[in-house]
Amino acid sequence: MSQEAAEQVRALLPQGHSLSLYPLCNSNDISKHPTIPDGYEDAHNQDHVEVMTQGGESGMERLVGAIVVTGNRQSRIICAEHYLRDRSQDPHGESVRAHHTSVPDDQSTSQYPKAIKILTIPDRFNNPHFVIGTSAGNYLVTSSEEDGQIHVGPGRCGAFVVSEHTRLLISRVRQEQSLLGNSVLGLAQVRTAFGYPTTYTTRRAIAEGQNDVETMPVTIFTLYLWKVQGAKVFHQLYVRSLEKCPEGIILTKSDVDDSPLEGKVAKCLAEFSELFVDNELNVTRTPEAEDILQTLANLFSKVISDKNRVVADNIARRRMPPSTKHYHCYSVSVSLSPLLKILNINKTCRY
Repeated sequence: MSQEAAEQVRALLPQGHSLSLYPLCNSNDISKHPTIPDGYEDAHNQDHVEVMTQGGESGMERLVGAIVVTGNRQSRIICAEHYLRDRSQDPHGESVRAHHTSVPDDQSTSQYPKAIKILTIPDRFNNPHFVIGTSAGNYLVTSSEEDGQIHVGPGRCGAFVVSEHTRLLISRVRQEQSLLGNSVLGLAQVRTAFGYPTTYTTRRAIAEGQNDVETMPVTIFTLYLWKVQGAKVFHQLYVRSLEKCPEGIILTKSDVDDSPLEGKVAKCLAEFSELFVDNELNVTRTPEAEDILQTLANLFSKVISDKNRVVADNIARRRMPPSTKHYHCYSVSVSLSPLLKILNINKTCRY
């Protein structure tokens, strides 16, 4: 679109709106080095590498708010989770036998050889996940913004294009370390190892102003806060983990939703309730409990995905100027007739 055409489009938009001209990405642009915006620097800086390798609050501080660039496409990281490589410490860590590994090497697949590797890794259902790997662990992107569009959920963030030329740009202005310590919101979006205390450690960080239920990517542990029936047991697993009982994570029958339910969720909860002895169930020491919880968690996968669409809308709505909040997801529909004459296209204008 020419600058003259853009000015004519702006004149047609409702007052208070703006138009951004996003360049289209094509295969010829994929190898170009990105222009680094003011206030950012490339992650090849050794200090960035060392801090991100350490993980924890400091590593998250560098990653959240960072921009990942491939050609003319860019994705700003809103929320991410950190996982260790040592499976003895983190049962959700990447397997050393994984076919697609995020371990940085000295090959062209590592954008920062032996330091940082940016890639998409398919999960067991072949859905790509957007991952940034270091030697000691990796970061899973669970919320991002790409060209004004908000993506929430590992699968949706995984649609970002990655190549050997992809770069990671770190903001020079550090936001406050915003790991959500001592909060169920800080738990990762896992669906296994419910009997392990490390499952209930804080490993998420999110951009400032987004750290509440309405704008955090939904997990199996926060479904209860969204008033989803049958999900209470996962929230209570977190609550019981705080007791730090040396014998394991122990539930009582009151921790399981007793509201009327139907279908597969009701069947799972009924089987789970049968495992209690004298009103208690040690989840850590009961393999059958783990099996049922994994099945139950998978039954909620579509609910989580649907809720994440709501979260994306909530984030977009918060970022709109007050005068435009009645529009949806940073888009506005206007009369197309004058636009078609100017642009000679048949598309809805996006800004």
